[in-house]
Amino acid sequence: MKIERRKVGQTYFSVRGIMELPHDISAETGVICSLILYPNFALECTTLKEGHFYDIKNGVLYWSILKLVEKGVMKIDWQNIATQIKTDEDRHRIIGKDINDQVEEITENAHLRARESIDEYKQLVNRVVGLGFKRRLYQEIKKIENKCLTESTNDIAQINGEITSIMDNLAVDYISDEEIKTFADKVDNLWDKVKENRNPDGTFGSPPKWGCLKEFFTYQNGELVLYCARRKAGKSVIALNEVVQQLKQGEKVVYFDTEMSDVQFFTRLLSHITQIPEKDIKSGNYGSEQLDIIEHAKRWIKKQPLIHEYDPRWTKEKIITKCKILHNQEKLTFFIYDYFKDTSGKTVSSSEIYNELGNWCDSIKNSVLGALDIKGIAFAQLNRENRIADSDKIERYCSTGIVWRKKTPEEIQKDGQDCGNYLMQVMFNRIGGFHDEDDYCDMVFRGAVLTIEECKKQHNKNITPYDE
Repeated sequence: MKIERRKVGQTYFSVRGIMELPHDISAETGVICSLILYPNFALECTTLKEGHFYDIKNGVLYWSILKLVEKGVMKIDWQNIATQIKTDEDRHRIIGKDINDQVEEITENAHLRARESIDEYKQLVNRVVGLGFKRRLYQEIKKIENKCLTESTNDIAQINGEITSIMDNLAVDYISDEEIKTFADKVDNLWDKVKENRNPDGTFGSPPKWGCLKEFFTYQNGELVLYCARRKAGKSVIALNEVVQQLKQGEKVVYFDTEMSDVQFFTRLLSHITQIPEKDIKSGNYGSEQLDIIEHAKRWIKKQPLIHEYDPRWTKEKIITKCKILHNQEKLTFFIYDYFKDTSGKTVSSSEIYNELGNWCDSIKNSVLGALDIKGIAFAQLNRENRIADSDKIERYCSTGIVWRKKTPEEIQKDGQDCGNYLMQVMFNRIGGFHDEDDYCDMVFRGAVLTIEECKKQHNKNITPYDE
């Protein structure tokens, strides 16, 4: 009997009797080619698995690219792919002995099938996953059909249980990209994490540099602490001080900067560490003793797990991707972003800008700190009323918000000269206490050496407990 086969798009099926299960080789090839040119797409869409491909060779290629990305390899060429496949004997056998020629041909022609946008790539992924689900569902239905026709059991509960189990397994493999655990399975690991974050002084997490803030909060995994200041008021100096503090506490610090190039950051970092004015470091106006101090600081910096990247046009997607890569490479435990602002160039009204700043907080808090389970701080600019724009949305996503500003002459006179020239005020805080409206921490800002210090003498503070 001749079986008629029809083609709809790239999906093949038969009219009378199944000849080929649903599949789309063009979509599978498009996924592979897109990842060859844009490997970061793999971090943006994690539902696809090796077993979802109809062509098992495509599945092996997908597996090899994922492994390379997990290692932080973002240049995907035929040598890297072939080398990765050769580490697994079974997968190497699937591709065949002419692996180098096959992979080289695919990579050379990748630009012909690749999708340039993440949305187009996700469409391909959804098609591959969807067709894989249909194939697997058909196979499982055939098994159920055989059970109904051949087995003698009449136990409806048993048959229904087997069907439910089959469908649940399908959901795990194709709909959920991770196993769902009971809370009981998590308890031991969660308790270990709690103990790991304890400090000898009775605090939890990574303490900030300034002791007067420790009674309000510490930096904790998944929590975003936001420092806010007027323009040119020293936001980057706060970040710089915390870079050194967190490195000394053993954190692996990643600093994404919208303002300072590597050279600017380096001279400021040296000035802060050495307490030699930055202008002298830049000009070379220092003596032999100071040179020794500078050289000692340089040696210390070279030993630190610190990454600084400057880009005035950071996007949320780019930051998320880079953080995932660095986290996979075990190079990131503490994140700094300086500072939240609209970098799209598309927003025109104040409400749109405020909304975009809220979206930035959401992305950093949830897609970076929460998803990777790391600590982090970010910075935002205060408006003329000393508010963080329309701060409701920002406060919704941030764990702690702190205002940094210069004291007024009246405040300096009231507090006394020993209480410094700047202040830090915890405005809101869901992981601890916060200041009353007229209260704050007394600080001194030494701009020449880019250092912020807590004043030894503090005026009387009034802390509002978290549970009130």
